[in-house]
Amino acid sequence: MIEIVESDEGLIIKDRFSTLEDYLRFREAVGENLEAGAKSLNVIFMDAQVLSSSVFGLLLKIKNIDGVDVSISVSQRNLYKQIEYLDLLEFFSVERYRA
Repeated sequence: MIEIVESDEGLIIKDRFSTLEDYLRFREAVGENLEAGAKSLNVIFMDAQVLSSSVFGLLLKIKNIDGVDVSISVSQRNLYKQIEYLDLLEFFSVERYRA
């Protein structure tokens, strides 16, 4: 199960996404940020190796439809490569995260 921590750096997601419940918890945390009036959102994926299409779809919707500036930081090379393969590195201003 993922752990979600809000910090000055952004929304930190610890552990790997593996269940529908993880996605629903992530969606709820993102929604709370948006309801609070966030104009930008930095999501830091600490341990995720890959992300589901649902996660990408949610982030794409937030950026394209809601107009929120979404950026992603990743610590795992596999996730970085997945985002690169999807040609979303520039779109989400993806950076490598080092704790």
